[in-house]
Amino acid sequence: MQNLQNLPLGSQTFPYIIEQRAVYVDKTRYLHALIANPVNKYFLSRPRRFGKSLTISTLDAIFSGKKELFRGLFIAEKTDYDFRIFPVLRFDFSKLENNSGAALQISLRRQITRYCAHYVVSIDQATSLRDTWETFMQSFESKNQKIVILIDEYDKPILDHITHMAI
Repeated sequence: MQNLQNLPLGSQTFPYIIEQRAVYVDKTRYLHALIANPVNKYFLSRPRRFGKSLTISTLDAIFSGKKELFRGLFIAEKTDYDFRIFPVLRFDFSKLENNSGAALQISLRRQITRYCAHYVVSIDQATSLRDTWETFMQSFESKNQKIVILIDEYDKPILDHITHMAI
């Protein structure tokens, strides 16, 4: 019997799928085209269960410079992409507390504060979410360094509270 590849059931993490040698449909041709286009912001909308989180995870791996994960895939084999490492900020709104607007802000601030610590950006602990974000972004702008911001499940807080909206 032939050795069949595992199906990545329940996994939305690119590195895990590649490391487990699970089935992966190579979409890096399209991701490379997206990256090569000089637009600063993209909004990718696809139906539920259609691979958005896997796409975010794949972009994370690309911008984190994990070239070894892409052996045999289009972006590594058929392009001259250099896998330059960028600071990557990944926000998954399904993992943020969102019982209230205040709770969501606290959760977001906590995540941004962790990124500040990781990228050695000093912030004032008493500042607001907006001030924390602006300080963080200015630290990269002052170095003229581009960063990558990936947002997944942006609509989770909205969907969780859509029936509780004030009229």
